[in-house]
Amino acid sequence: MSLIPLTDDEVLTEGHDVEIMRRKHLWPYGSFLPLKHRVAVDWYGVPRTAVLYQFEPDTPPRQTYMFLPEMNVYSIPSDLWTNLTRYRTGGETLLFEIILEGWIVQ
Repeated sequence: MSLIPLTDDEVLTEGHDVEIMRRKHLWPYGSFLPLKHRVAVDWYGVPRTAVLYQFEPDTPPRQTYMFLPEMNVYSIPSDLWTNLTRYRTGGETLLFEIILEGWIVQ
């Protein structure tokens, strides 16, 4: 295994989901990154979707993520900003958790 960090081109070409999640500058919608589930589908056979949101809180750790399941970047509810407790938040550990649950970058 190489200890040389991957370039942005290598991350995108090889589809390293965790590295894409870590590098906000690669996200197509600014602070929002669309995700899909590898195998889970809805009633109509469409893959389940989710959104990963990155924000910088006032207190450390600086990079904090919020996982919004069953949403897409066009249907983020307005109560998201007033009721943050409904969604999972965390640092890099959250990224590994959602990858292990089967979520990948869309």
